[in-house]
Amino acid sequence: MKENEVAVDEAESGEECLKLCKENAYDVILMDYMMPRMDGKETLQNLKAMKDAPGATAKVRGCTANALVGVRAELLSAGFDDFLSKPVNGKELEEMLAKYIPPEKITQGLEG
Repeated sequence: MKENEVAVDEAESGEECLKLCKENAYDVILMDYMMPRMDGKETLQNLKAMKDAPGATAKVRGCTANALVGVRAELLSAGFDDFLSKPVNGKELEEMLAKYIPPEKITQGLEG
């Protein structure tokens, strides 16, 4: 991601994600399905309720290592824009970023 000059903020919890989204606009958020205290679905619901926050319009992609059948459908029905399984495949991540980041913000190298 550094190679492609993608700016990244990291949040250790759902609460921290919401705080960052109150302060910053994002094109895409990769959100873990299983987080401490506030899981990904609850964090997403709270994010969508923050209509005036700069980060509230970001596309949110749910991430999980849970390989159970139906997890993808569960995340999409919960309101996630897309799904990414872990471990993350670098090519799949680049393709996803190219899909959600406006072309004028991409400086080099993302597949699209």
